[in-house]
Amino acid sequence: MGDGHLPEGLEKGLEKIKKGQHAIVTLESKYAYGDEGSENPPVPKGCKVEFEVTINDVVPTYQLQLVDKLKAAEKRKDQVR
Repeated sequence: MGDGHLPEGLEKGLEKIKKGQHAIVTLESKYAYGDEGSENPPVPKGCKVEFEVTINDVVPTYQLQLVDKLKAAEKRKDQVR
């Protein structure tokens, strides 16, 4: 999460799901792939999208090793640029 590879709405939805939970996250077009759609995954323009997710494991950032924290911070910094 947080690396820009997931739609904004899915990232927000994943923040609310806890370890061990299974959920279906339904996103309106503007929170998924918008008016452009997507080639990978293939999603037509302006479509509502459903994601079925199960959270098996969660590692809180305070438990990450320093190297992993630095990698995550670098990814976030690159996204902001």
